[in-house]
Amino acid sequence: MPPSAVGGQPWDYDGCTSLREQGGRAGEVRPRRRTGAIIDRMRTCVFCQIVSGRLPSHRVLEDDHTVAFLDIAPASPGHTLVVPREHARDIWEISEATHGHVAHMVHRVAALLNTALAPDGVNIVHSTGEAASQEVFHFHAHVVPRRHGDNLQRMWNSRPAPGQDLEQVLARVTAVR
Repeated sequence: MPPSAVGGQPWDYDGCTSLREQGGRAGEVRPRRRTGAIIDRMRTCVFCQIVSGRLPSHRVLEDDHTVAFLDIAPASPGHTLVVPREHARDIWEISEATHGHVAHMVHRVAALLNTALAPDGVNIVHSTGEAASQEVFHFHAHVVPRRHGDNLQRMWNSRPAPGQDLEQVLARVTAVR
């Protein structure tokens, strides 16, 4: 198995297991450090397999907390995914510290792509949940270089909301903070 870390050191991380195996709710996942026995867990998360080096990837950057690799179905040349090494399903499961590491790597990747590819702009995109079109349930952020006339579509096309609608939403949100 090829090393999967900077400097040729393999990461001691085997990915994730479902919480159902751990007595949790179906569909949830938790990270699991290497314990000697390899469980069926690597089939459950493609990004954990990439992080561990079990699946190939085109790595752009990596550090102790994150891995950035080219998307295999890029929206544009340079489209890069940034994932935490520690498995977290989505924005509601990722720790604030780990999210900070991902944000730091997104910033580094955007700067690298700007220098290397000189795009006209960049989209930074994250989706949580099926309703938001999340397809791989391991937190990740897309860094998508953009060019004028690239014909990529906006995620939404909306109109300004009436002030009273905004006030109602604000009241609901501030009531629970």
